[in-house]
Amino acid sequence: MMVGVRAWCALLALVVIACGASSDNRMSVTQPQELRGQVDEQPSLFGMPTYGRSLRGQIFWSTNRDDRTGCKPIQQTPNNPNHNPIVYMFERGGCTFVTKVRHAQDAGATAVIVKNDGDGPLPHMSNDGSGMSIVIPSMIIKKSAGDKITNWAEQHPDAFIEVSIEYGLPESDVVDYRLWTSSMDPQAFEFKLNFRDVAKALEKKARFDVRYFFVSGKSYGCDKGDVCGNQCTNSGKYCAVDPDHDLNEGVSGAQVVQENLREMCIFQQAKSGQKEYLWWAYVNEFRTKCASVNTVDEACSKSVVEKIDGLSWNGVHDCVQSSGGSDQTSGTNSMIEAELKAKEDDGVYLLPTLIVNGVTYYGSLSCPMPLDLAHCGVLKTMCTAYTNGLEPAVCSPSKGCELGKTRDACDRCNEPGSPDFMTDPESCEHDGGASVGTIIVLIVILAAILIAAAIVYHQHTSNKMRDELRSIMAQYVPLEGDGHSANEHTRFV
Repeated sequence: MMVGVRAWCALLALVVIACGASSDNRMSVTQPQELRGQVDEQPSLFGMPTYGRSLRGQIFWSTNRDDRTGCKPIQQTPNNPNHNPIVYMFERGGCTFVTKVRHAQDAGATAVIVKNDGDGPLPHMSNDGSGMSIVIPSMIIKKSAGDKITNWAEQHPDAFIEVSIEYGLPESDVVDYRLWTSSMDPQAFEFKLNFRDVAKALEKKARFDVRYFFVSGKSYGCDKGDVCGNQCTNSGKYCAVDPDHDLNEGVSGAQVVQENLREMCIFQQAKSGQKEYLWWAYVNEFRTKCASVNTVDEACSKSVVEKIDGLSWNGVHDCVQSSGGSDQTSGTNSMIEAELKAKEDDGVYLLPTLIVNGVTYYGSLSCPMPLDLAHCGVLKTMCTAYTNGLEPAVCSPSKGCELGKTRDACDRCNEPGSPDFMTDPESCEHDGGASVGTIIVLIVILAAILIAAAIVYHQHTSNKMRDELRSIMAQYVPLEGDGHSANEHTRFV
């Protein structure tokens, strides 16, 4: 039976990795006329796509004639007399997708196109774990489409091939964003930690929702007896992949299912009180106190909940039980059933998945501290989704200020739109600051005071020295009867 369980786990992991959702993205060849048209593509799961804008560039191939895969650093940039944005095209294979894109980025490219090795369903260009340094977009296209472009370029070596890459994203006054994750989702751990301050700052201008990824045990026959081991709960109805891929050690899939349900109840409780930040506080504390030491159970969850003001463990427990529970022998759970349907509706098969205004976000979830637009692709994308002119303060460049603030005309960190944010330099002196003219006047006054003080001090010193000199001279004035004449004493002096 153990072999069967392992085979099921491998199949499940493959399904989670191989499938994906669609979004409103488009790649088109705009020049030459013979190649014009849209090309089917699949965006990468790393980098920073240019949502809301169109990127145009000229296709080039690596100057390394023995390497069309992009697996070697590009030593020489291509001949580009018009200085057009460079879009490299590489063949699939030989190294990871991230390696190819990094070599292109280091060579000054603005985007990368990878030609697949077949015409089947396009795979996801996954992150190999080092993609957080990638800031350019990339995508993969079918082999036939890539061959058509490559063959035409070989027949017309001096020709110009231009592509347009667009990542569509609807705009709105209030942005909706939804995170699909799991309690043991290592790819989302850092995002949950670093993005929580942004989420709190966006509460009045964004609607946040979190959904949890479950696997239907019915789809794999896990409800037909004990065939899936400790990967499932509720008589095999709901399952999760073993996070450490060891069925005998560590955290089991069943424990992940149970913790996912608890976190769903915690989010429900936090959202009902319009305090979604409590969910962010819990998941980060749970990671530190429980997940990091492989203690994913009810007792550890309870200890974390009881430390966070605003959360009720009784409320969490009641929520779990009223939804149908998550024990090994429990029946149908209404909340998990709703998640399975939502997962199908959203077309989500990858973790983590972020959906912004109904569009799947393709790009890195990396948001290193301190957060800013230049290094947090998620924040940059969300800011693009706002109706022009209605962006919240966190969408303003920080210029060394804390998140949500920027420097005003007085070079002070303030929130744009707040009463303290100065737009006119002349107003600076009226708000506790001082203009250049005022500073000059103050310097002149201070200098005058110092000069006057120096004169007074000089006069005082001169008078004192004069008095001391008179006192010394008086000692030489002859006293009566000293035996010397006044004239003689005077001559001596």
